[in-house]
Amino acid sequence: IAPVVPDMPGDLLGLLVNAFSAAGVPSPVLMKAVSDRVLAQADLSSVPVSSLTLLLHSARTAETPDLADHVEQQLPQRLREMNNQDAALFLSSLRASSSVLLKAQKDTARA
Repeated sequence: IAPVVPDMPGDLLGLLVNAFSAAGVPSPVLMKAVSDRVLAQADLSSVPVSSLTLLLHSARTAETPDLADHVEQQLPQRLREMNNQDAALFLSSLRASSSVLLKAQKDTARA
């Protein structure tokens, strides 16, 4: 699967890594391919927020900190797009300081 990751639509990336993570199947080659793809994409606004929350959760589980940090930085400005499940997964996956949440709350309040 890893060789086709660069050509996959962004909305499938979160589903893909979450499926392997949820099944308890270690997939370091796949996670590396997804990580490389996502890290190369500075703007993740075209990726659905539900896919990003799944990516963040799976990246934390697989201990791919660069991927997790990159996705985590993108999500606070997209709080308004999250449903309850996305928000819960996002919050449970956070490792950043509370300043990320405070900034997100302020940004959301201003919008």
